[in-house]
Amino acid sequence: MVRAYQMTDRVILSSFNHYSLVLCKQLAPEIRTGLLYIEGLYRPWDYAAAVQADALHAYKYAVTPEWIAEASARGIGYHPFTVNDADEMEQLLDAGAAGIITDFPDRLAEVLTRRGVQAE
Repeated sequence: MVRAYQMTDRVILSSFNHYSLVLCKQLAPEIRTGLLYIEGLYRPWDYAAAVQADALHAYKYAVTPEWIAEASARGIGYHPFTVNDADEMEQLLDAGAAGIITDFPDRLAEVLTRRGVQAE
């Protein structure tokens, strides 16, 4: 369906089931994938690379600026979840998060607008 609606550049498949994401990447390598996880992983950027994931979707408290930098240096974005507080959004964006997973996209859009960033 992602291909049928020509949305491969606008979709990231994300799951806690990493086996499914590996299969998705094998079936459609052009569609980005993000690994959802809650607890700390050792060198998550290496794990993401090993399973060809494009992003790390970590629980917001399992994200540090140092880890964001390590992943970013390897071309892997961090998209913390579930961030609903505007102050937390600001802190994570300041730390270099490539995106934010939230229940309130309008709130994130306001934060991005204040920062002079256009929401996608």
